[in-house]
Amino acid sequence: MREMERNYRETEVQGLIAQAVAPLVARIAAQDQQIAALGAEKAQLRDVIARLSKNSSNSSKPPSSDIIKPPPPPGEKRSIGGQLALSSRLLRRLRRPGHAPCARLALPPEQVDQVREYRLARCPDCGGKVRHTGRWGRGLQQIELADKPLLVTEPGGEIMWCPRYRKMHPTALPAAVEKAGLLERFAKSHQFR
Repeated sequence: MREMERNYRETEVQGLIAQAVAPLVARIAAQDQQIAALGAEKAQLRDVIARLSKNSSNSSKPPSSDIIKPPPPPGEKRSIGGQLALSSRLLRRLRRPGHAPCARLALPPEQVDQVREYRLARCPDCGGKVRHTGRWGRGLQQIELADKPLLVTEPGGEIMWCPRYRKMHPTALPAAVEKAGLLERFAKSHQFR
């Protein structure tokens, strides 16, 4: 079989090369335009960031022109509404010496509408059986708005006796009970009966 050979002229070779290279040249030109546009956008963003990060502490602007509130000091948290939310540890440190913690007095039993009792099923230490003692741990009164208009609920956990460990165990209240409601957080009363 005879191989076919063809001799190309210089102009034909240049035309074929130009055909192959043309899409690559167009692609490079488009990428150059994109790079230029991104560079301009980057410069604009840097200007915006520099303008927004200026305040009275890092420029010659007066303090009254500061729009953004300073970050809260360590140990403080800001809630979603913007009000200051202090951790319980920080509140304990801020409490004045000799001053009692802010808590209301417990309502008398005749004003309690409902009593919920919680008991341990097993000893939290050994997992064994526990005996009823008839004694109750802290009384945490929770007040809810209801048709009455107030519904006072008093959940309580019985203190149980473990004969194996010879130890009393208070029944912990469920977390939902500890954190429930709107007024409960402000109307907690920690005392023993």
